[in-house]
Amino acid sequence: MKNYFSGTFNLPEDKKLPHSELVLPCTFLGDEAFALSKYTMKPYPQKNIDLMMRVFNYRLCRARRIIENSFGILASRFQIFRRELRVDPERVVEIVKCK
Repeated sequence: MKNYFSGTFNLPEDKKLPHSELVLPCTFLGDEAFALSKYTMKPYPQKNIDLMMRVFNYRLCRARRIIENSFGILASRFQIFRRELRVDPERVVEIVKCK
């Protein structure tokens, strides 16, 4: 299995944000348990945070909920996502991409 921390996960190239000149990498959204890296976003610790940090935490949590709900919809539509995939790792990529 490829590891995104080593840069071999085959993520899309960094892109400009819409209506901005700011170029950012594609990232994974995580909770407090994830390590912070170039490819992950996680909330600020709950101690001593200001309003801007709380707003960031709220929006990050909201985005994660939307993504989790999307996976729930996919799992209800495609039953294969409701259980462990017992196939070769190369085949998993094709199944997840619905090739």
